[in-house]
Amino acid sequence: MKKLFFTTIFLLSTSIIFAQHPLRTKVTFPKVNDYMALKGDFHTHTVFSDGSVWPTERISEAYNEDIDVVSITDHLEIQRNKGDVTTSADLNRSYEIAKTAAERYNILLIKGSEITRVVPPGHTNAIFIKDAAPLFNPTNNQKPNEAAGYDVAVKIAKEQGGFVFYNHPFHQLADDKVVMPKEVDQLIKERKIDGIEVVNGDRFCREAYNWAIERNLTLIANSDVHSSMPLAKSQHDINHRAMTLIMAKERTPESVHEALDAHRTLLWWRDNIIGRKELLEPFVKACIPLVKYTFKGNQLTFFFENVSSQRFVMEPISTDEYFIAHPVVLPSNSECCVNVGVKTDNSQPVKISFRLNNAWTNYEEKLILEYTFNR
Repeated sequence: MKKLFFTTIFLLSTSIIFAQHPLRTKVTFPKVNDYMALKGDFHTHTVFSDGSVWPTERISEAYNEDIDVVSITDHLEIQRNKGDVTTSADLNRSYEIAKTAAERYNILLIKGSEITRVVPPGHTNAIFIKDAAPLFNPTNNQKPNEAAGYDVAVKIAKEQGGFVFYNHPFHQLADDKVVMPKEVDQLIKERKIDGIEVVNGDRFCREAYNWAIERNLTLIANSDVHSSMPLAKSQHDINHRAMTLIMAKERTPESVHEALDAHRTLLWWRDNIIGRKELLEPFVKACIPLVKYTFKGNQLTFFFENVSSQRFVMEPISTDEYFIAHPVVLPSNSECCVNVGVKTDNSQPVKISFRLNNAWTNYEEKLILEYTFNR
């Protein structure tokens, strides 16, 4: 009887544990010029290639982190678990398994795959595809990781309406330098490769950023997660996964595709927001609007409000006209009051500039915002 009692208690307790409801930590960014900021991760793996989790777990993780758009991009040419995952020969299977969970959690699941070759040319992701099977090395099924058939696979993906981007360029090392493989560069010139992964996991690649600007490519940031997401974040000591902020007209796959084609993306990596200035500046200003200000003699008081989940650090750029001793730190969803003593006494407007320590327009140039205060 005692054994039965403890067995019952154990079963009840485990049932409660496994019946817990999934919890979502909300991540918010404001609209900018009628565009909403969708949070996307277009590079993840499961047991159907060389990952360690089931496809539905990738969806649960995305829900937990408030990801809007996710793509499972298992390697077509790497199936390390095929002895245990007997359906791994179906190159669309991970997507099919995840689809129901994505619909349940209201996450946009984009069909994708990773085209895997030796270096060079390396790895490339194709998303918004219709069928992964034809992308498997069509010219060398015996040794699918060999470079042969790379251009063919990319062109097939494009024929299916896919969006193709070049992955983790820092894998392409020559004498400790990151180089652009000629095979990839040729496909970029042919407009077969649309974007480049500037951020992969915990690493930012400055060469990739420069190539994106020079070659007019879409900036992409992804987790490339293989383990569980909590483990990956713990190993790299990061608060949130690397992700792409997609400035989309609507929360639909079609709008996501359109925004990627139009290069309307920013990178969110290690609490930094990075991107082209023409998109980054209005985005940051929408995140931290100047709410109000008052002048009393030579005393200027103004208020910033942070309406986003991003923490901002604003370093004042003092001049002969004013002096601000300390950075303005705006935690997520907060307001800050700034008091400034203006040195000159006249009726002219006062212009105050801040350097954003965690908002970059490239690897070395931080965004500068200027505000004008009329007396």
